[in-house]
Amino acid sequence: MPEKFMIGTRIRERRVLAGIRQTDLAKRVGISPSYLNLIEHNRRRIGGKTLLR
Repeated sequence: MPEKFMIGTRIRERRVLAGIRQTDLAKRVGISPSYLNLIEHNRRRIGGKTLLR
């Protein structure tokens, strides 16, 4: 899969390394945990504004 489509995987790796739970990160950026899960599994794209949060 092209690198630009793997952003979700990179987000998940960074989140796990930082020791942050998925629900906590979702709350911090203002999205639902289920939507974050879809992003992390590369099933949904993440918008630029959300990515910058």
